[in-house]
Amino acid sequence: AIASLSERLGTDKWFLGSSSPTALDALVFAYLHSILHSKEHTLRFEVTRRVNLVAWERRIQSQVRGGFRTAHPVQQSS
Repeated sequence: AIASLSERLGTDKWFLGSSSPTALDALVFAYLHSILHSKEHTLRFEVTRRVNLVAWERRIQSQVRGGFRTAHPVQQSS
């Protein structure tokens, strides 16, 4: 499954070759993020061998975190 995901993504920005994220991108992000941050070495190793998947997960993670900072700015108390 990991190899198929890597092949499907290729060098595209989003799965399915779309111009914006789809539900599949959300699903794959959750899947890859969970694997890359788990203690299960075998499966994590399989993902880390696919440079495009690791780079894609990091890019999406950065966008998600940035979206939370923009949408809900933390107010400092005096």
